[in-house]
Amino acid sequence: MVFVGGNGGLYSIWQTGSGTPAAVLNSPPDVAQPGGGVAALTTSAGVQTFFTGRDGRLWTAHISAGPLPDPWAPVAITAAGAVPSGASLAAVRLPNGALAVFFAGADGAIRAAATDLTGSWLEPFAVGPTGVARPGGPVSLLAAGDYLYSGWCGNEIWWWWRWRWPGGPFPQPWQGELAPIRAPGLIRDGFNVSLTLSP
Repeated sequence: MVFVGGNGGLYSIWQTGSGTPAAVLNSPPDVAQPGGGVAALTTSAGVQTFFTGRDGRLWTAHISAGPLPDPWAPVAITAAGAVPSGASLAAVRLPNGALAVFFAGADGAIRAAATDLTGSWLEPFAVGPTGVARPGGPVSLLAAGDYLYSGWCGNEIWWWWRWRWPGGPFPQPWQGELAPIRAPGLIRDGFNVSLTLSP
C-alpha cells in the first residue's frame, strides 16, 4: 500500500520479518499535498508509484523489497504545473510494456502522461475535450486486450472513453470514442468511479 501522509511525504506499508506492518517514508516530507492522489503498478522489480507534487509535477518512485535503497528518490516526469496539486491518478501498463498515468487537468480535460516504447516519458497530452471533468478529480483506467478504457464523473453525466491502443509507437495514433451516460440527480463532478470487466 502506498499513500501520501499527513506530513506530505510518500509512504509505503511493508510487512516486517516478524509479520508486523511498518510504514516506510519513501520521499522527503512536504513534497505532496497530504492525502493527495497516488497510483501504483506492480513490476518485476518491485512497485512503480506515481504521485502529484505541490509543484504540479507528476512524480514517480520505484519501491523494491529488501534493503532500503539510499535514497528512494522520487523522479519528476513532467514539468511544474502540468498536474493539479493533489490530483487523483490512475495508472496502467499496456500489453506492449508502455506505462500511462491519467488525470483530470486544470482545464477539465482528461490527460495522459505516458512512456514511449523506449521507456522515456512524454509530456502530458489531452485525450479528450476540455471541461468534461473536475480539475484533479477522480478518473478510472482499465486495459483489456487491445483496448484502454477510462471513466470519470461530470455534472450529472458519467463519461467513458474507449481507445484502441496502437501496436506501433505509443501513444499515437489513438482511435477512440467518447460515450456520455446521463444520470440526473445521481452523480456530479468529482464523484468516484471504478471500471471493471464483466465475467
